[in-house]
Amino acid sequence: MNKIWEEFKKEAEIDLQSLIPKDSLHRSFWNSKNKLKESVRQKLLQIAKDFFDSLNLPEEVVLKDITVTGSLASYNWSKYSDIDLHLIVDYGQVDENEDLVKEYFGGKIFVWNNKHDIRMNDHEVEIYVQNEDEPHMAAGVYSVLNNDWIEEPTKAEFDIDLETTKKKTEQLMDQIERVYDLFESLEYPKAMSAAKNLKERIKEMRRGGLSKEGIYSPENMAFKMLRRNGYIKLLHDLISKSY
Repeated sequence: MNKIWEEFKKEAEIDLQSLIPKDSLHRSFWNSKNKLKESVRQKLLQIAKDFFDSLNLPEEVVLKDITVTGSLASYNWSKYSDIDLHLIVDYGQVDENEDLVKEYFGGKIFVWNNKHDIRMNDHEVEIYVQNEDEPHMAAGVYSVLNNDWIEEPTKAEFDIDLETTKKKTEQLMDQIERVYDLFESLEYPKAMSAAKNLKERIKEMRRGGLSKEGIYSPENMAFKMLRRNGYIKLLHDLISKSY
């Protein structure tokens, strides 16, 4: 285990340059008119349809929209970006207990991801079932179903505080490593509790940064770095393995 950990730490570098926005959208996905390439669009439609069919929902539940969002639908994409594919439904059509519905969809996504490893142009496809009333902060949102922008990204002036981003990232990496130390010491209940608390703190940190300063806030950028260097996955693994 220690050998694996040392190898992981070697690879988990902080690549701050990957945060800097590009001059154009990712040309493997978007054409010169900033429309989703038709071949890409058809594949995403098929993936969404296959997943939606696997949910076994009542007939009255309809798919309101299929969207692509996240960094690959904006100018701050990088080699680390996922394809965030969102299926928009009305949770209320499934059941009045929306927390239960969200939990059900989360379980289905977990099973789907275990059975599939879907990549397009070396970017992983991440599926999410979104309630139609759920607020979603993103620089760009594209309707795959209607083949048009819901929220078109702009090449606005940006100011990324790289120093603060690096500081926050390193602090959180240190805290995740301390949780790992608890796990290695066989203190599983403490490790699981600490990992869950840290996961919630990171979530709230990111949410606060987005609401105050937007997608280029140090808090959101630090979260992106943790996801890109594998520390977010490590935190999730520590929760499940501790249990």
